Amino acid sequence: MIKKYIKLYRFIGPYIRQQIFMASLCLIGMLVSILTPYLMALFINQIQDGKTLSVITRTGIFIGIVSFVASLLNTAQNYVWHRFRVKFINHIRLEMFKATINKKLVYFKENKSGDILSKILYDVTSVAEHIAIGIPMLLINIIRLLAVFVLMALLNIRLTLIVLVTAPIYCLLFNLINKHLRENSLKEREEFSKVTGNLQEDISGIYTIKIFKKENYFTHKFQNVLNQYINFVNKNLFFQAVSYGTTDMIQSMLPIAILLVGSMLISKGSLKIGSLIGFYAYLNYIYEPMANLSDWFIGVQTTLGMSDRVTEFLEDPEYIKETEEEKKKMAIDEITSIEFKNVSFSYDKKDKVLNNLNFKIEKGDKVAIVGPSGKGKSTLIQLMLKVYEGYTGEILINGISIRDIAKTSIYENVSLVEQNLFIFDGTVKENILFDQQDSIHLLESMTISQTDVFVKGFEKALNHLLLEGGKNISGGQKQRICISRALAKCFDVLILDEATSSLDKELEKEVVENIDKYVIENNKILISISHRHVPVSICNKIINLD
Repeated sequence: MIKKYIKLYRFIGPYIRQQIFMASLCLIGMLVSILTPYLMALFINQIQDGKTLSVITRTGIFIGIVSFVASLLNTAQNYVWHRFRVKFINHIRLEMFKATINKKLVYFKENKSGDILSKILYDVTSVAEHIAIGIPMLLINIIRLLAVFVLMALLNIRLTLIVLVTAPIYCLLFNLINKHLRENSLKEREEFSKVTGNLQEDISGIYTIKIFKKENYFTHKFQNVLNQYINFVNKNLFFQAVSYGTTDMIQSMLPIAILLVGSMLISKGSLKIGSLIGFYAYLNYIYEPMANLSDWFIGVQTTLGMSDRVTEFLEDPEYIKETEEEKKKMAIDEITSIEFKNVSFSYDKKDKVLNNLNFKIEKGDKVAIVGPSGKGKSTLIQLMLKVYEGYTGEILINGISIRDIAKTSIYENVSLVEQNLFIFDGTVKENILFDQQDSIHLLESMTISQTDVFVKGFEKALNHLLLEGGKNISGGQKQRICISRALAKCFDVLILDEATSSLDKELEKEVVENIDKYVIENNKILISISHRHVPVSICNKIINLD
């Protein structure tokens, strides 16, 4: 447990100074504020003892100043505390996103998107919050309890012993729920990832759901997923209720015991009324830190229950290993040829998707990859792009095995139009060029793909804002933007995966002819996966995987 906690705390990194400042401010504010009951006890005792008006007045003014300063400090620490918490959570979320986009492409094929989203948006919130404020909260509340106990002891040692008796009982009860809470928290996160994935899946298929009038079916299906998740939530709630119930029991019983014993001490003359009032006020000062320590304890169990999901995601050993290996591999300036020699591949190591595949593509070639669905057309491309590596045979680029070529070097020389079109929330220009301000190929690429034709109809043309997934444009317009994006990049190899499937015949013919002319004039390699006649018709080589 301690090792895991230390491993988590390393993520505080560059925020350690801000955390120390925040904790120091909170500590000073806390120490000042807990003086008030002690000073009030002295104040009342002075009145009871018949001290002069000037002495009582000075004490009252001093208490007022201390209370005012404590209020200012508490206001400042509250703001700094929560600002730091939010800032650090967003920092870890950003680190999770960086880790996400640096994963191997195969990772996204082998893991559910819902689980990935759950880690980034939900697991990280609990873990990051605990890293940010967990240790400061623990230390501040321990110091607060110690300071309060010291002041209580100064008021009356016997009453203080009654309060101290509750501490071991408190710790014992919470140790009993430790193991169960930690294990169940991990299961709860896993179930929540299923909820997230199911929801994302249903929303993406809402058009189909409505057309087939299956709202009730999918509602019932989602309800079942929620019910499974709620089972684990209820278990966690039970353990948390026990912990909070224990705190509530102590808060209810302790004041009664203190007042009973205190009244007996007053009757014997060994305790003054002011001291009892101050001591009673201090009970409220120990409830909050005890509740906070309860929260901290529960937070530790919950955090450690999901910490492995976060730390393994951030410190992916495969990514670290791949990064080191990639640094040792050679870079290429261009791609002049691609060759497959006796390449075989299987996803399950039983049924081969590709079997002894042989072909060679050279500059100027336009190659069509055809065949029925499931015959390995997309797999062939993914092997060439090093998405999958468990193949036999050789894949060569410029006569060099791609195992010896850096992946990023290959990607720099390849451009791609995917079958699943990627349109994000941004302008038309941003969707084509991403973060580039300009490109010498922008206007040419838009002309070739005929993107310029429909963009002219927009009020702000290139600065027209596209909604998430391109909800405010048609499927054909999405394809033309993606084709324009591929052509705007400098490349040697252009890969089109069903890139014209949403275009009508006339527009498809025009766009394909424009691409054909561009590839010939610039001596590029074109690889086209398509079931349609027009994209295949311009190719001088055909690889039929049937």
